[in-house]
Amino acid sequence: LNPIWNSNMNMNVVKILLLFSYFACSVGFMFATRNASNIKMELSDVVQFRANIQKVLKPGVWIPVLRSPHNWKEEWSLYSTKEDCLQDIKNAVTKLQQNTEDLEFQLDYATESKVQISCLTKSRWLDQVIIKLSSESSSEKTKARVYSFSTGVIPLTVVGSPLLNPLLCWFPFYDMEFSEKTWLPKIRDALETPCEVVKKGRAL
Repeated sequence: LNPIWNSNMNMNVVKILLLFSYFACSVGFMFATRNASNIKMELSDVVQFRANIQKVLKPGVWIPVLRSPHNWKEEWSLYSTKEDCLQDIKNAVTKLQQNTEDLEFQLDYATESKVQISCLTKSRWLDQVIIKLSSESSSEKTKARVYSFSTGVIPLTVVGSPLLNPLLCWFPFYDMEFSEKTWLPKIRDALETPCEVVKKGRAL
């Protein structure tokens, strides 16, 4: 085959992919903006199905550095035993499920030392919070390593979002500080256990 023809074909493929990505992002943002003006939108079965797929894939964290604008890490010092802290975190999610308007909190799973929480915005962007617990030298004190991130640039209200987000895993986007100023503060405030933020910052 003619190398020039190959080069032109490759450029056309790249252009098509870029146009497709731009179109997908535009539709996603337009749809999400429209929904943001509505009263609280309940999770439909379809949106929940898409969320369950995206919870596993997590395409928003596939590429280091590019994921940094929508990643956030903190380290907490909790003044109780690891077992009590684990139960307190689960109770906190239950409280948030009952008392938080327009936002959705879901406890995905909890092991002896790890908790995963899915958080959905009013427009149904899916973020996740992972908390890893470890006992400190004092048995009455627990260290929590907290990692919060956006799972994809397209909200779950868009048809095919669990397929579009992996295709757009390279697309840089900003989380509007949801992890830093919404998800983690709400979880901390819902805890009964005294909690001190020791470290925080963007993650690579």
